[in-house]
Amino acid sequence: MTTIRHLALGAATVAALALGGCGNAADSAAPAPQPASPAAAAAPSAAPQAPATKRIEITVAGGKVQGGLQRIEIPLGTPVTLVVTSDENDEVHLHGYDREAELTAGTPATIEFTADQPGVFELELHGSGTQLAKLEVR
Repeated sequence: MTTIRHLALGAATVAALALGGCGNAADSAAPAPQPASPAAAAAPSAAPQAPATKRIEITVAGGKVQGGLQRIEIPLGTPVTLVVTSDENDEVHLHGYDREAELTAGTPATIEFTADQPGVFELELHGSGTQLAKLEVR
């Protein structure tokens, strides 16, 4: 009967150690990750960036646009810089936006505006009447 008691006592000791080992393993394990706080989940995203400026360069030589007459698409709301260079004195005019700049031969003239009106707008030289481009804002 002593052998049965020893076996029972041994089994009880093994069971106690096994249960105690489980408790220690749980205590030493890394804590479970916590869910993000509601404030972190509702944090605003980065502010949208302003559109990049569209730079359009046009050169006129001998009364003709280098590269030919172009139709240039511009997204609505885009800042635009037009740079026109001519081999003759004149005046460059952007219809619809009513922007003008004096042209001195060989010196670039600049017109800056924000494309905030949808439509098709002609860019021309006033003196010669040469059409330089059509700007399509949409």
